[in-house]
Amino acid sequence: MADQTKTHSFKQVMASCRPVIGSVAGFSFVINALILAVPLFMIQLFDRVLNSQSVDTLYVLTSAVVAALIIAALLDLVRSRILVRMAGWFEKSLTASLFDHGLTTGGFTKNFRDLSQVRAILSGSGLIAVLDVPWAPLFILAIYILHPVLGMIAIAGAAVLVALAFANEFITKRALGKLSEKAGMRQAVADAITRQGDALQSMGMVEGVRRWWDVQSTTTAGTQRSISDTGGLFLAISKFVRLVLQVLILALAANLVIQSQLSIGAMIAASILFARAMAPVEQAIGVWRHLVAALAAYQRIKQSIHDYKAAEAMPFLHPAAQLDVKDLTFAPPAREAAIFEQVNFTIEPGQFVAITGPSGAGKTSLLRMIVGVLNPDHGCVRLDGADVSKWSAEDRGQYIGYVPQHVEFLPGTIAQNIARFQDASPEEIYQAAAAADLHDAILHLPDGYETVIGGPSDILSGGMRQRVALARALFGKPELLVLDEPYSNLDSDGIASLLAAVESVTERQGSVIMVTHRPSIYVRADQVFELKDQKCLPLDTQPKQEFRLFDGRKNQKQLPDLGVVTEAKFRKMKVG
Repeated sequence: MADQTKTHSFKQVMASCRPVIGSVAGFSFVINALILAVPLFMIQLFDRVLNSQSVDTLYVLTSAVVAALIIAALLDLVRSRILVRMAGWFEKSLTASLFDHGLTTGGFTKNFRDLSQVRAILSGSGLIAVLDVPWAPLFILAIYILHPVLGMIAIAGAAVLVALAFANEFITKRALGKLSEKAGMRQAVADAITRQGDALQSMGMVEGVRRWWDVQSTTTAGTQRSISDTGGLFLAISKFVRLVLQVLILALAANLVIQSQLSIGAMIAASILFARAMAPVEQAIGVWRHLVAALAAYQRIKQSIHDYKAAEAMPFLHPAAQLDVKDLTFAPPAREAAIFEQVNFTIEPGQFVAITGPSGAGKTSLLRMIVGVLNPDHGCVRLDGADVSKWSAEDRGQYIGYVPQHVEFLPGTIAQNIARFQDASPEEIYQAAAAADLHDAILHLPDGYETVIGGPSDILSGGMRQRVALARALFGKPELLVLDEPYSNLDSDGIASLLAAVESVTERQGSVIMVTHRPSIYVRADQVFELKDQKCLPLDTQPKQEFRLFDGRKNQKQLPDLGVVTEAKFRKMKVG
């Protein structure tokens, strides 16, 4: 089984796992066959060695049984290690597909929770118990050979235990589905509370949210308690049945010994054989809830990979930065009417285009379509004639830089986040930071570029976070820079640096598109569009040297004619 990182189809993965599981099942057969040496040893010990009082025979039999048990233990170790490695390969092979599917559908956490659940069963005692169950008839057959009556009792006992297992599944199946759903929702709420901890504390929401959380936790705990109680009941009943049956077999065997129909050695061997036959069945009942949950997770993984079809890559080497938006329409499933429709515009290389409009008009959704992560209901977005939604994520990342409205980072260093977690040289990272006028600010941090962000120890201010996000977007000198209100936490110097970065992209014939509400920014654009009432129409603006704006104190101030704006001029400007 090769260790590969490429994407595998679900059928390929399962086709590779089946021979391994088959070989492990073969190991299980040999292990169970070797364990038969113990009851055989009992028969020979009581019926031959004690009668003949032959020490040599005792030594030979003992050595043979010990050797068989050593081989069984080694095979059991090998079997366990094979399953652990197969489970790891199973997880690694499906990670790429589930990763892409999770990012596309928003089910990232659910996908990998399901994958971890399946891996735990594959590499743990659950699958071993399942693989041992089919060999239980081997021990029951041995009991039947010792005496048919004992064999019939063993068969009846096995049937009762299997019926208990199926009854357990039937009763808890629906509750397990509800528990899985509630657990997923609870985890999502916990993540949201973690992210919004400051807001909860500052606005006095802690007590209210705690009470609400207690209600949710109580509901989930009640479902879990009911499932655990049911599973515990069936496990207790199965143990009781197994022990009673073992006592009955011993009592019946003793009666047969008294009637000279069975030897003492066979009586003890029958008890050992029955315990061994029922052990995997009882183990399977004990882990049945986990097995059912893992099977449901397996079906969800299968469905997720079946539903997800990766976009066919259309690689282009250094495409021209001409962006054509053609007839874009977007209507979310929850809304009857489209948020916007028939949106058309073209951005030529070297142009800066601004999009403005009221809140809720769909500006962010439009940008997500432009960067290729949201599919339109109608129309397409083309960069140098190629539909960006058909590109692979890697190709899009080479040519597109994006700053979302809500900036978040992955746990890692500033350098890693700017480099998009790629293997990049320090010079490439420094260039991106310098393009966002961030290099000096990063060097003044306690650990410089090695400062850890994206976690509980994140020390960056809101403005610094937006500038790091801008540096990440500028990494690799993308042909298209897409910015969604990237200035909300920036001061005047930060906005000047942002505009300087925009100019640096357009000067090298890249294209920039920015969502903005600020006249002080969009009047500098080559084109301005207003997205409003489902339409995206050109917006007339005053000449660049004559516009007026309001600062934070609502006092008008006149800005000078910018003319040809250099990076140095932008750094000196104080804009609102």
